[in-house]
Amino acid sequence: MPEFVADIGNSRIKCGECLCESLGRTAVLSLDDPADWVRQIDSWITTSESAWTLAGSNPDARDRLAIWLKSRGQHVHLIEAARQIPIQVDVAEPDKVGIDRLLNALAVRRPGQVTIIINAGSAVTVDLVDAAGTFRGGAIMPGYRLMARALNDYTARLPLLEGFAGEIGLPARDTVTAMMAGISHAVHGGIERMVRELNVKFTDARIVLAGGDAELLDDLSFDFEQAGQFLTLEGLRRVSEHAGAVRRAPLRDSH
Repeated sequence: MPEFVADIGNSRIKCGECLCESLGRTAVLSLDDPADWVRQIDSWITTSESAWTLAGSNPDARDRLAIWLKSRGQHVHLIEAARQIPIQVDVAEPDKVGIDRLLNALAVRRPGQVTIIINAGSAVTVDLVDAAGTFRGGAIMPGYRLMARALNDYTARLPLLEGFAGEIGLPARDTVTAMMAGISHAVHGGIERMVRELNVKFTDARIVLAGGDAELLDDLSFDFEQAGQFLTLEGLRRVSEHAGAVRRAPLRDSH
């Protein structure tokens, strides 16, 4: 049975095809446009049944997609809790950690290697996976668009920024550029400081950069691996692969 995964975020849906050891085709869909879903997903589904593993930071939109897929005869598996993800979690309240953060950790963990994950989307997260492959938590801050929205919502005259560039030099000579510079420096500076602190506590860490806004961070001062915008889908693919292996495992003889 063909298997697919979908990550439902706050502004869009990312979906992908599961191959044996990697993702196949990927796509980015509108959050609330079933016609867009039909155009893309129907072109992928070539059999009467397929299996979909869904997760995301937007439960309402996730559930709408799940209902739509089920109405088309597809099997749907929701990932809603930390215990569904095959990774150790060492934080105060594992089930309150965003599923996307845990999926990213699963996607990047490497035996014997400490990894720092920077994921730049609506929010920016900087998380740590230790050398044993355990998710140890991290930090969360607003991303570019959330900062821009806050400046527009809570001031009388600042406009809503629609586009962003990488780091902008100072001093800015107009309001829009000043806003872009402030947001860019806040994101860059926050990430740089958090990574620096983690590197003091966990030396020789590998750094992975991911997320839809990762391209705006290509001038960070440290070396990093670029994982692109579908890292969470790779984590979901591994969850699906693990679940399939568990289902196929022979039962132990109790005698």
